[in-house]
Amino acid sequence: MSGHDDGRVTGADKEAESDDPMMLAAAFVPGGLDAMSEAVVEEYSQMGMTTDEIFELFKSPFYAATHRYYRLRGEAETVAMIARVIERAPVLRYRYERGNHE
Repeated sequence: MSGHDDGRVTGADKEAESDDPMMLAAAFVPGGLDAMSEAVVEEYSQMGMTTDEIFELFKSPFYAATHRYYRLRGEAETVAMIARVIERAPVLRYRYERGNHE
């Protein structure tokens, strides 16, 4: 039990269970590396990242999965794939304007 004075037990105090539904696990994705890379581009573009920012995720060795695509396919194919995905699933941009609604 933790050092909480009121006897509470938090998630940090519990031992990990083998059937924990929040445990990260690898899963097979049909289409493999290409499908995963396209999904990453689509997700981050929908979050508002620019083409250049997304490309930097692929170029950086810090992001292992995207960098693997970059290493295997090369810079030209990575740039082309990002452009294809963004063309197919364009970025939606919103602007909020405060109006005088008195």
